Amino acid sequence: MTRLESLKDRVQQYPYKKSALKLTEAEFDEMVAFIEENDELGHLEFEYAVNRMFLSKKEKPKHAFIMMELLVVCNFAVHGRRRTYEDPK
Repeated sequence: MTRLESLKDRVQQYPYKKSALKLTEAEFDEMVAFIEENDELGHLEFEYAVNRMFLSKKEKPKHAFIMMELLVVCNFAVHGRRRTYEDPK
């Protein structure tokens, strides 16, 4: 499963469906474009990019935090859980 497929899957499921319905078409298209631009990044690098996606913009979209949440969720769905220092496996 790719991040894009995961995004389309997650926005149809509880609890993300309610949040996704608040997004405009332009905001959803911006998420798709972000995934296409950054899909080659690893799990943590992608999450880092998500956390900084609006820093260089003067105005954030109205639902910026919902967009960021959905991007992190789709990243996690594809790449699984994070590894920690205590759990090197």
